[in-house]
Amino acid sequence: MTSSLDYSNWQEGREFKTESLDADGSTVLRRVENTWEQGATVTSWLSSHDAANNPRVNQTVSTLVDTNQVTKQTFNFDSYNNTTDVYEYDFGSGAAARWCGIR
Repeated sequence: MTSSLDYSNWQEGREFKTESLDADGSTVLRRVENTWEQGATVTSWLSSHDAANNPRVNQTVSTLVDTNQVTKQTFNFDSYNNTTDVYEYDFGSGAAARWCGIR
């Protein structure tokens, strides 16, 4: 049983997948998938309730569906939830290709 004081699951309401459609409304042109993670635990009480602890996207994979070209970005964070590194990967066929840089 849940009460009005309970926290929702930290993954609830997060955008995991976005698809861009063609003008026909059914053909998927591009798909973006986000992988979320919890940040550092703020208090042990919150972690025992499966509450959100600075949720953030740690990977984004983008696919051009018609050509099956895939690219991705991965993100690293410091203990204050600031982005410290962004790793970018080239487009590859079916999977992201080689690492092409950090910004």
